Amino acid sequence: MKKWNRRLAIWLVVLMMTGSMALVGCSKSNTDSIQSTEQSKDTTEGAGSSTVTVTLSKEAQSAVDEKLKKYQSQLVATIGENELYMDEMLFYIIYYEAQGDYEDYYNQVYNGIEDYFWDMTNEEGITMREQLKQYALDAAICNVIYADQARKAGYTLSEEEIAANKATVETILSGYTEDQIVQAGLAREALLKSYETLTLSAKYSGQVESELLADINEEEIKAGIRKEDYEEYETEYLFLSTSAYDENMNAVELSEEELSQKYAIMEEAYAMIESGMEFDKVQEKLSKKADVKYSERSFNPSDTMYEDAYVEAAEVLSDGEYSPIVRSNYGYYIVKMIDKASKESYEQAITDAVSAKVEELYDANYDTLLESYPVVINHEVWDAVEMGTFTLRPYEE
Repeated sequence: MKKWNRRLAIWLVVLMMTGSMALVGCSKSNTDSIQSTEQSKDTTEGAGSSTVTVTLSKEAQSAVDEKLKKYQSQLVATIGENELYMDEMLFYIIYYEAQGDYEDYYNQVYNGIEDYFWDMTNEEGITMREQLKQYALDAAICNVIYADQARKAGYTLSEEEIAANKATVETILSGYTEDQIVQAGLAREALLKSYETLTLSAKYSGQVESELLADINEEEIKAGIRKEDYEEYETEYLFLSTSAYDENMNAVELSEEELSQKYAIMEEAYAMIESGMEFDKVQEKLSKKADVKYSERSFNPSDTMYEDAYVEAAEVLSDGEYSPIVRSNYGYYIVKMIDKASKESYEQAITDAVSAKVEELYDANYDTLLESYPVVINHEVWDAVEMGTFTLRPYEE
């Protein structure tokens, strides 16, 4: 089993927190989410406010400079009239290698999957190594195109954004040991170049999204969503479990006496509610006596994921009313109706439908734009890149 690279995981988190979501600004359907330019800028400034410039030893700096010089001469692809060299491509390789390294660790620890992540295949027989390598290249090409469009539209980086990018780069470098910086070939100059592209790309991405949203007819989308399909009850409840297990975690039945004791506690809870006490306060008051749970639950009455006893108890309630003590297969409930005509699910369905429409138009817009940017891959350089080993040290068995 490989040794987990915690430094790299921290670095990935730093990326997430410091505005690198512009990485996926070109594809709404990518596996990551998107931040607006302003959100990215604010977060980056906050992250960099207390950063200190990272200084390497002369030997380490010399080694990094040597790799930078090499990467600056390695053409990965031409994208229209733009050229993408390995020095800028390195950012994307590291980003996706970090994701892959985390997935590998997560699969082993939490899912018990011992097969080496990078060589696992998907349904199409493509290895994770190949898939993340393609993600990296697609993201790089995409951001180069959007950054080029941003420049043509007259976008530039403000002094604040330049300063924020510098702070972000120092934060990234500070997440590595000197040895790791040398291993990855992390040069400040290359990272700043990548972040300039990312920031410009995010600006154009934001413009595209705003234009698409302005053209979307939300009323037309609403008309296609049946409100009755999203009927929702918003409730809260107190619950006391009647489930029990032996030392081998086998289910055991409670005796009538034990059930009566639990029911008596719920009767006590009911009396408190009748006196005007709020459900959460009842739970607090009884917490030292029994493991009474308090929570809220919103659900569509046609859903089958909740117990029939709970749904039936809620259906007969009006807003503000609460049920008698209800026995289910798992314990005792007291249910209160907060809002029998909650619009939360309906409104979320509209939001999701609008987002899906934006995503559809966004992808179509990029596909059209891509046609005007002939992409030529330099396979002599790109084929030599093995994802999972390019910036990571060989794994320890």
